[in-house]
Order: sequence, then structure tokens, then C-alpha cells
Amino acid sequence: LNEWKGLPLDMRLINFRAIIG
Repeated sequence: LNEWKGLPLDMRLINFRAIIG
């Protein structure tokens, strides 16, 4: 899970944008 911690904000931003559409 260390690799995921390298880009948490990126994934969160992408997920947020996908949810908002």
C-alpha cells in the first residue's frame, strides 16, 4: 500500500471529479 500513498490526492481528485461528472 506504499505505492498508493504516493498519489492519494491524485486518486481522490480523480474520484471526486468522476462522482461529480
